[in-house]
Amino acid sequence: MHRIIIVLLLLGIHLHAGKIYGTQIRENIEQVDELYNFWGEPKDVAVSGDVAYVATELSGLQIVDISDRENPEQIGYFDVTDYCSQVIIEGNLAYIREPLFGFHIINITNPEQPFLVSSYEQTTRNIAVSNQHVYLSQGDTGFKIINATNPYQPVEVERINPRLHVNDVFVLDDLAYVVGDSTLCIYDVSNPRNTREIGRTRLSSSSGCVTVSGDYAYVTLCFQYM
Repeated sequence: MHRIIIVLLLLGIHLHAGKIYGTQIRENIEQVDELYNFWGEPKDVAVSGDVAYVATELSGLQIVDISDRENPEQIGYFDVTDYCSQVIIEGNLAYIREPLFGFHIINITNPEQPFLVSSYEQTTRNIAVSNQHVYLSQGDTGFKIINATNPYQPVEVERINPRLHVNDVFVLDDLAYVVGDSTLCIYDVSNPRNTREIGRTRLSSSSGCVTVSGDYAYVTLCFQYM
């Protein structure tokens, strides 16, 4: 039996977009440098090796060389139809989300010249990527699993309705952690074509997003004050 402990995060976390921090000593964090540019609002960042990929809404995906932490330099970009709000890196591919469009798969073998591999048109709140499968959070319609083993032709393989408004999905190993409304659900996705729910628990308030580390799930909660 897989045991998971839920840690509820009640306070917002302020992220300093465009800034680089040294964190070798957790209690002594210092800013190393920052990069200014005429981008849209930075919404997400993913790092692979010495390259940072920044989702910047209307400015698309900006690619930054951070090999010299004190002198980050923009080296490439990928434009989008609407706005880019999320980026995930797996191997030599970047998965970027446009909420009203769906997601794009971008080849980043050469970060200076990224190019489009394929697109999947489906409105989505968030995406997760694991083992060449993309998990789409889709609110009242639940979540979907897209097989991107062939990145040139992503195909839907499963559609799950957990009977809640799905805000976020996080995948670790063979488990998908799904949050929405005031609920956390856990699914066995070892076979993405035949998923099954293995756990569910109520939370104290409406949930926003989830991540997992070890035996702990960290869930953000939203409270409304009169």
